[in-house]
Amino acid sequence: MVMDNKKFLIFDFFGVISSEVFNIWLDRHGLNSRYNEAIQFTRRADRGEISYREEISALAKISGQDPEVLHAEWMSILKINQHIVDFIQSNRNKYHFALLSNSSADFVRPILNKYQLEGLFEHVFISSELRLVKPNQDIFWTAVQSLQTTPENCIMIDDKAENIEGAKSIGMGGIVYSIPKE
Repeated sequence: MVMDNKKFLIFDFFGVISSEVFNIWLDRHGLNSRYNEAIQFTRRADRGEISYREEISALAKISGQDPEVLHAEWMSILKINQHIVDFIQSNRNKYHFALLSNSSADFVRPILNKYQLEGLFEHVFISSELRLVKPNQDIFWTAVQSLQTTPENCIMIDDKAENIEGAKSIGMGGIVYSIPKE
């Protein structure tokens, strides 16, 4: 058990630490009407049922893109939220920090490495590695137990209200975050 009084701030990645990617990509290609068809592949990758390569291959068939072009486009859409990075860097003495993301590890870990973000967090939890996804309570319990703390000592920051409700259902605090418009 962590023996200090600092709270754990647990951040989502897409929509908090970085821009959202999937929905922007759908919109750019006029694929919003095919959301339900496309999201099934992303959700399967988030659960670790398929790899990121399999996910983008399936999405490329939907969009008519080459998978490598799709990946490059996703990387160009991605923008790191420097305000949050600065907040974390300047508040290390006040809080513990963790990351909890619904994503394919094959996609998000290289991004964390490229932008040197992994070192910001005491622990990184990625849904595909855990085979659990938010808002399922089990993913929040896994994080709390791995951090050796209590739910009451954790605050989840996520851009999706349903994920905050999942965190709150086990006793964590929660903040629904919106990236400010530039």
